[in-house]
Amino acid sequence: GKADLFPATLGKALTDEELKETCTRSARYFCTAGMVGCFMSHLNIWKKVAAEGPEAVVVLEDDVLLYPDFHGKLHTLLKELPEDWDVCLLGAVGCISPETEPIHMKLYDIITGGGRPSPGKTRMISPNVFVPFRPAGTHAYMVSRKGAEKLSRLCPKPRYHVDLTAWGLKELKLYAAKSFLATQRFDDDTTVSKQGAPLTKRFLRWCWDITGLSAMGKKAGVGNLTWAWTIACFALPIPFSSTRRRLIVEMGPSTSLMVLICLLCIPLKSFKPVGFGLLYMVSICCIIRLLAGTFKKTPMGLIALTGAAIVYFG
Repeated sequence: GKADLFPATLGKALTDEELKETCTRSARYFCTAGMVGCFMSHLNIWKKVAAEGPEAVVVLEDDVLLYPDFHGKLHTLLKELPEDWDVCLLGAVGCISPETEPIHMKLYDIITGGGRPSPGKTRMISPNVFVPFRPAGTHAYMVSRKGAEKLSRLCPKPRYHVDLTAWGLKELKLYAAKSFLATQRFDDDTTVSKQGAPLTKRFLRWCWDITGLSAMGKKAGVGNLTWAWTIACFALPIPFSSTRRRLIVEMGPSTSLMVLICLLCIPLKSFKPVGFGLLYMVSICCIIRLLAGTFKKTPMGLIALTGAAIVYFG
């Protein structure tokens, strides 16, 4: 088939007027320029496919790494996909077990929301295709013309991370390849300076190892935990700033802070810090879910009540 190089949108190059016209209000205030640019790049592709065809396209980001026999495996997938498919992930991270998702891995869904029910006893629907529980990543996927129309209609403007928003849509017929056809480069030179990297990595390893988060990251397909450390959960606007300055809340520091809060129960000989840790984490989860469009009152309310009860009785 024909391959086209599609120009990406540079989020930081957009003016305030362009952001106001093309983005949701929440994205303008709580998303980084990179998040907005990535969302708009994929949205523009969906619009083009929906308007001009063809019936299906493969979308690959510039940091993708293809596995051997990409084309052969792709043709196999096309034969096995259901007729109603919208998107098939050729590579992903997150909750992506093709059998049954381990209970501890479902913590990711508690944070982001948008988990998908299993089609049966396992998530497999054919020898090479399954329904992923809560995937992330847009580095390699195939989208049908019908799926592109649905995505451009349900995601008309950037609102959060494009993968967490789009792949969380219940209306989307989302599938994934059992054996991924591609992965991505997990570079760690985004926001961690090289001079501070050793100390940062040691702190990361300690906080995430003692809680099992590092094992979960590897299970989720993340090859470089420092890359995961620097992922932006959201950005907080700095008050009275004349420019678009943001305080970026990253995955590593935000989750490690909860770990440190909970560890205070040891010297304080009280469970109250665990309650405060849960309340802190549920506030992070609520912001993420509200931005992604996956907020539900019941699970967040139950976690908040649990945290409050531990603070009160602990």
